Amino acid sequence: MIYVTLFNPSIDVLYELDELLLGETYTSVSARTYPAGKGMNFAKVARVLGEDVELVGGVARNNIPLFEEYCKRRGITATLIPISGETRINTTLLEREKKMVTHISSTGGVVSREACEEVLSMVRNKLKYAGNFWVFTGSLAPGYADSTYGELMELCSSHGSSCAVDATGTPLKYAMQYKPCIISPNIAELEKTLAEKIEGIRHIALRGKRLIDEGMEYVFITLGKDGVIALHDDRCYLCTPPVVESFDSVGSGDAFLAGAVVSVLRHDDFETVCRKSVACGVSNALHRGPGEVSHDHLETFLDRISIESI
Repeated sequence: MIYVTLFNPSIDVLYELDELLLGETYTSVSARTYPAGKGMNFAKVARVLGEDVELVGGVARNNIPLFEEYCKRRGITATLIPISGETRINTTLLEREKKMVTHISSTGGVVSREACEEVLSMVRNKLKYAGNFWVFTGSLAPGYADSTYGELMELCSSHGSSCAVDATGTPLKYAMQYKPCIISPNIAELEKTLAEKIEGIRHIALRGKRLIDEGMEYVFITLGKDGVIALHDDRCYLCTPPVVESFDSVGSGDAFLAGAVVSVLRHDDFETVCRKSVACGVSNALHRGPGEVSHDHLETFLDRISIESI
């Protein structure tokens, strides 16, 4: 079983327009609304890839039915603690003519100390069962301590479970102290976490190698449309995806991580891990909405990904 955390859920709204002009009023616009957050995006992709996934975290009380029903439709087990407050809203405006995407993200409310403890108590209880794989991903809603991921990863280690982390800044810095099996920051997140500028492929590779030397098993530093620097043992690859006409790249990092985790759990060789994870990221970029991949895309792109040793 793969467990994935959802500590800062969102409701995503996608509007599709022919063209967006400031100051205008738009009616009868095509719109889609769905529960989201990085943990949800990961869970959707892992489930499409055939893995059993359980989403754990806290969601505003009035949105619990929406999240639970959505998870049920997608075949995802959900253990979600109802908390007070409102779920943050992320709005995406897709202009068909210009093929341009605009994102507007809101900040969620502060989660009370009592609610944080109730959510974390539930997660700690599930962490007692050894042999599962845990994914700690996404920002932490205001109210959770920056050390949250690190503390949970320490429990993971003591109970014999492995984990992956996708975070940024201080939460990622705490987490890396406990040597996660997989980390997948993008270059901006890594720079923020390490408080240093990292320029050029060689510099990125050297910084990634240092993380391997510090005890991480798999390090993936994502570069957006330029691909990913992937490191494992003594190998370091630049993995470059094919050029595609994407709808929206939001969620591609989550899809990438899902592909990597599933492939590692299936004991694929490292090059296959890289190909599958990059293919998942590309597939997501071709869909409307985050956390969506298709098997047809994966088969199409798997052999079109360039793998270069560096």
